[in-house]
Amino acid sequence: MNSIYNLRLNLHALITICFIGLIVNSSFAAGVVQQSHVVGRVSDVRKAPIHGVLVEDVDGSNKTYTDKNGQYSIEVASSTSKLRFSHVAFDSKEVGVGSKTIINLTLAAKKTALNEVVNLNYYNVAKRNTTGALGYMDMESLKLAPVTRFDEALAGRVAGLRVIAPQGQPGDPLAYVVRGENSVQHTQPLLVVDGIPVENHHNLVLNTDDIANLTVLKDASQLALYGSRGGNGVILIETNKGFAGKSSIKFNSFLGFQNIAKQMDMMSPYEFVRYQIELDPEHTKPMYTPADLIPGSVGYDSQGRVLMNYKDIDGIDWQDEVFRNALIQRYSLSLSGGDANTKFVSSTSFSDQKGVLMNSGAKTYQGRVNLTQRIGRFINSGFGINYGKRPRNGQLLNFEEAVDLSTYSLYRMWGARPVSGDNNIDILTPFLDPDYNKAPQIKYNPVVSLENEQKKRANSNLLSHIYLDFDILPNLKAKAQGSFLSDMVDGTGFYNTKTPSGSGANGVNGTSYYSKTRQSTLDFMLSYNEVFKRDHTLDVQGGYSYNKGVTEAYAFDVTHLPNEGIGEHGFDEGLPVYTLSKKWDDRYSSFYLRGGYNFRYKYFLSGVLRGDEVIGNKFVYSPAIALSWDMKNEDFLRNSKTISSSKLRASYGRSGIRMMNSLTPVFATNIIAPEGTLWEAVDQLDIGYDLGLWGDRLIVNLDYYDKVNSADSRFYSAARIENRGIEIGLTSVNINRPNLKWRSHFNISFNRNRVLSVHDRSPTMSSMFISDSPLYTVVPGKALAMFYGYQFDGVYQVEDFDENNGVYTLKSDISGNGSFRANIQPGDIRYVDQNSDGFIDEEDQVTLGSSMPKYFGGFNNSVNYKSFDLNIFFQWSYGNKVFNGNRMAFEGNYLQQTGLNQYASYQERWTPENRSQTLFRTGGQGEAGMLSDRTLEDGSYLRLKTVSLGYTLPKKWLKVKSVKDLRLSCSAQNLLTFTKYKGMDPEVSVGHSILTQGFDYGAYPQFRTVSFGLNATF
Repeated sequence: MNSIYNLRLNLHALITICFIGLIVNSSFAAGVVQQSHVVGRVSDVRKAPIHGVLVEDVDGSNKTYTDKNGQYSIEVASSTSKLRFSHVAFDSKEVGVGSKTIINLTLAAKKTALNEVVNLNYYNVAKRNTTGALGYMDMESLKLAPVTRFDEALAGRVAGLRVIAPQGQPGDPLAYVVRGENSVQHTQPLLVVDGIPVENHHNLVLNTDDIANLTVLKDASQLALYGSRGGNGVILIETNKGFAGKSSIKFNSFLGFQNIAKQMDMMSPYEFVRYQIELDPEHTKPMYTPADLIPGSVGYDSQGRVLMNYKDIDGIDWQDEVFRNALIQRYSLSLSGGDANTKFVSSTSFSDQKGVLMNSGAKTYQGRVNLTQRIGRFINSGFGINYGKRPRNGQLLNFEEAVDLSTYSLYRMWGARPVSGDNNIDILTPFLDPDYNKAPQIKYNPVVSLENEQKKRANSNLLSHIYLDFDILPNLKAKAQGSFLSDMVDGTGFYNTKTPSGSGANGVNGTSYYSKTRQSTLDFMLSYNEVFKRDHTLDVQGGYSYNKGVTEAYAFDVTHLPNEGIGEHGFDEGLPVYTLSKKWDDRYSSFYLRGGYNFRYKYFLSGVLRGDEVIGNKFVYSPAIALSWDMKNEDFLRNSKTISSSKLRASYGRSGIRMMNSLTPVFATNIIAPEGTLWEAVDQLDIGYDLGLWGDRLIVNLDYYDKVNSADSRFYSAARIENRGIEIGLTSVNINRPNLKWRSHFNISFNRNRVLSVHDRSPTMSSMFISDSPLYTVVPGKALAMFYGYQFDGVYQVEDFDENNGVYTLKSDISGNGSFRANIQPGDIRYVDQNSDGFIDEEDQVTLGSSMPKYFGGFNNSVNYKSFDLNIFFQWSYGNKVFNGNRMAFEGNYLQQTGLNQYASYQERWTPENRSQTLFRTGGQGEAGMLSDRTLEDGSYLRLKTVSLGYTLPKKWLKVKSVKDLRLSCSAQNLLTFTKYKGMDPEVSVGHSILTQGFDYGAYPQFRTVSFGLNATF
C-alpha cells in the first residue's frame, strides 16, 4: 500500500512540477508572479495519517483540510509563503514553502487530557470528541490510598458518583449511586470489567493495581447502549494489558496500622452511679452506695461506698477493651511484556485487614492473566481470566439476626457499666454481669461475647472472557466475544453459650447459607468507519448479545445444638427452624445499533437504539440521541491562544432498570415485589459544556441533567422519581516545570431528588428496629427517604405548670407530649403540636428532613518536586440529615434500662438546678418509641481523606541494574474529619435499603490508617 501510494504521489508531484514550470516560464515572459501548488501528506509519529488537519497559507487566504489518508493539496501565494498545519489534537507547525512543491509533515500529539482515547467498550473515542457526559477516574491518585479495595477510595473523586458505606466492616460491600436514586427498588450501577457485565459488584474482587482506567457513563447517549441495565449508570473498568518490549516486573506493597478515628465520651463511674440513683434509687443505692442509706434500712452497710467515693475510681473503659490498633497489609506482583504479535500480563495480590473491632477482619486472594495474540494480518485475539476470594469475619452490629438490642456489639460496649458497687465483684471477665444476669435486665460482657461470636462469610468471583477481532475490510471490523462470570457466597454464623443469641431460649444455634450465580454472555459486533469527501466522518456499530444466568440459593438455621464444642460441624445435630432452597433462571437476548457522524470535527451527531428482551419475546427499547459543537474548530476560535478547547453538547434518551426478584427483601417497608422480570425506564436530558484554557492547563466541565423514571406498575408503592442536578469539574495544571509540577482536580455535584407520584395502593412508610413508629416516608413533592416523625420542642420548664404544694400540673393552654397529662412533669420532653389541638398524636407527625446531601464532591492535589511526590485529597458532603439512633439509647435511655451507661453528654440533663432546654430529665423521655428530630443531626462533613508522600530513589543509587524504579512512601487515610455530627462518623447508613438511608445505630466505627509502602519495578 505504501509503495503504491508513494509511486502515485511521486507521479503526481512530477506532473505538478512540470505544470508549474510551464506556468512559471509563461509568467516570467509576461513579467507577472503566479501562485504555486503544494501537495503532501500529514501523519503522526507512528506514520499514521491524520485526517482533518487545517492547512492554510499564512500570507494568503487559501486553506484546506487533509483527507482520510492525510493528503492535502493547496495553492500558495508565492514561494515566500508559509504553510501552517494545525489540529486540535496535535501541536501546530509552520513550514516555509520556498521552492518545495511536496511537503510531508509529522505532527506530535498535544499532551493534554482531552487527547486521550477512552475505551467505551463498544467503541473507542478521544475525550475531545465525545458527545456524552463521562466521568474519568484519576487512577494514579486513587492507587496512592492505603486501602485493600479500589471502591474504598472512590468517594468524591468523580462528579455525580456517590459512594455509601452501609455497614463499614472490613470486606463489607459499598453502595454506589450515579446522579441520584432513580428507583425505590434498585440503584446500583452496572459494572463492566473488560467487557464483562457485573450486576452484583458486591462479590467483585479486583486488584487495584490491575485497573488501568475507570470511566463513569452518566448520560442517556452512553447508557442507552446498555439498555435495560444502564438506567442507574455504568462504570467501565479496563484492566492493564501487555505491551511490546522487554518484560517488566512490578511489586507494590504497603504495611500499616488502623485505629478508630473517634471514641464516644461515656459517663464516669461517679456520673454513672449518680444517674442510676436517679433512675432506680430503690435497687441502686443498696448496690452502689449502701453507706448512704439510712442506718438500719435494708441494704445499709456502714463499710460500703458513698456516692463521692466514685469520683476517685477510674472504672473500666470498655471502648479500650473492645477496640484495638489493627494491622493492614497488601502485596501485589505483576509480570508483563510481549512482542509485536503477542502481549501478556499476569498478576496476583494478597491483602489482610484486621478490624479495629475485635474478632473482625477480611482477607483477599486474587490472581489474573491476560493474553492478546495477533493471528496473521487480519485477526486479533485475546483471553483474560480473573479470580478473587474475600473471606471475612465480622460481628452483629445492627439489622441482623438478633434477640434484642443488647445483642448488638456496640450497644453492649457502650451500655456496659464502668464500675461495680463492690471491689469483690468482677465485671471484666464473666460473660454475664453478676448484678444484671436476669431478664429483662441482662447485661452481657462485650469482650467475652465478641470473642465467642463466629460470623464468617466468603465471597469468590471468577471473570473470564475470550474474543476475536476481524479486520474484514480497512474500514469494517467484526468482533466476537464470550464471557463467563461466576459468583459464590457462603457464610456461617455460630453462637455458643457465651453469646447473647446462644444463651437464650433457642440455646446454642447457628445459621448457614450458600448462593451461586453463573452468567454467560455472547456478543457479536460490527463496526464501520468512513470519511467522505474529506469533511464527513461516519462511524457505525451494531451488535447482538445473548445472556444466560442461573442463581441458586440454599440456607438453613438450627437451634438447640447439643455439642457446642465442634461448632458449625455439628449443625446436623440441631433442630432446623428455617430452610431455603431456590433457583432462578434468567435468559434474554439484545441487539443494539449506534451511529456517529461529524462534519470537519466541528459538528457531532450520534444516535443509539437498543432492544432488550424482558419477558419471552417482549422487547423494551432504549433510544438516545446526542449533539455536540466543537467551537475550537471554528474560524473565530481556531487561532485563539487562550481557548484551547470549547465544546457544547446535549443528549436525550432512555435507558432502563432491569431486575429479577432479589434474594433479600427490602427491609421494614411495605413494598411488595411481583414475580418475574421487573422493568423501569429512565428518561434523561443532559446539557454540557467543556472548556479548555491555555493549552488545556485549565479544563472546565459543566453538566446539567434532568431524569425521570417510569416505575413498574406491578410494584405496590412504586414511585415516579425525578433527579435534577448540576455537576462541575475543574482540572488544572498549576505549575509545570521540569523539577516542579502541581496539578489539581475539583468536582462538586448538586442533585435534587423529588418524588413525582406514588402508586396509590398503599402508603409507603418505613420503620426501624428501635421503634414501631415510622421513621421514613415517601411523599410526592419531597425527596426519597424523608425522615418522618415529631418535631422536638425542647423540654417542659417549671413555668409551664401550675404548682400546688410541690405538685406540678401542666397548664391547660400547654400541649401534652403523648403521655397522660397528669404524668407530665418539668424536665420532660416536649413536641410541637402541629394542629394545635392540645394533644400529641399521629396527626402531629411531619417530614423532618432529607437523608440525601444537597451537594458533595472532592478536591485532589498532586505535587511532584524532583524525586518527591505529594498527594492530598479532600472529600465532603453537605446538607444531608443523619438519624442518630444511638442517642435514643445512650442520651436519655428511652427504654429506661437500669445498669445501662450513658454518653457523657447526658450529664447536662435537666434537673431543678440545671434547667436544660435540650436534654430531658431522668425518666422524662415521654412515651417510648416516639421518634423526633431531637436525634436528627446535620450529617455534613469535610474529610481529609488521603495524604500520601513518596520518594523515588535516583537511578544512580540503584546499584542493581535489574531495578528500574524504587519508590518509598508514607500514606494516611481518613486523617481528619470536620463535622458537627455527634456520633462516631457522619458517613453512615446502616438501613440497608433505599428508603432507610442516613440511619446510624451501632455502625462499625470509621478508622484512620497510616501505612508505609514500597513500589519497585524490575
